[in-house]
Amino acid sequence: MSEKIFFSSIYEHMGVPIFVLHVDVDGDFVFGSLNPACEKATGLRKEQVVGKRPREVPDLSKEVAAALRANCERCLEANDVIQCEEPFLGSGQGTWWQTQLAPVRNEAGKIVQIIGSSVDITDLKRAEDGLRESERKYRDLINGMNDTVWVIDFDTTILEVNNAVAKVLGYTREELLSARISDIDDNLTPKQIQDLARSMPRDKIQVFQTWHKTKDGRRLPVEVSSSLVSYGGRTVILSIARDITERKKAEEELKDAHK
Repeated sequence: MSEKIFFSSIYEHMGVPIFVLHVDVDGDFVFGSLNPACEKATGLRKEQVVGKRPREVPDLSKEVAAALRANCERCLEANDVIQCEEPFLGSGQGTWWQTQLAPVRNEAGKIVQIIGSSVDITDLKRAEDGLRESERKYRDLINGMNDTVWVIDFDTTILEVNNAVAKVLGYTREELLSARISDIDDNLTPKQIQDLARSMPRDKIQVFQTWHKTKDGRRLPVEVSSSLVSYGGRTVILSIARDITERKKAEEELKDAHK
């Protein structure tokens, strides 16, 4: 088997979508070929695209054609292999592809072709979009709460807070995220907090009372409900602290009334 037939066989039978673009004398790009996997993935046919510029292919949207041209120009400028993410509309559905564009040179070293190979990353994109949407909903939820919400690492580093924390305690968000919960808790020592965190039961909520220190030095009695949650791929502590100043006052008044 000759080398040409060998590589042609690989091209035709490869399960990865592959396409070839010729670089014309004007520096524009013209489709030279699509392999069967590319035809299947995109819904395009070789005879529809060969000899045409991306913008001249009826089934390619203007946005997709422009993105392909821009990425090919970037490949020429880099004079090397590049990676890019490209949208594509095929079979009536929008998909996303991670594409590698590789320049092919003639004997004089001039780039005369660009070979593209693509992997469908639509599911990954949807998962990323879903994660971003979940994070947005999570932030909207906790920022709509009057109670203070804390995400804390096991070394007591504060990873995230809601808007109520800054409002209730008077610290800026930046100050809180550069602090440890032991800087805020005015009742428990750093070691006690770490011991409490490490002994926290899974799948249960731990409720306790402590005191939080405001920026102006006041001590605020709070009831804290803590549980273990997954955050950024690791297990952390989610704590919701409620101001119980009025409850404490009522308890003191009740005690005084029974003296």
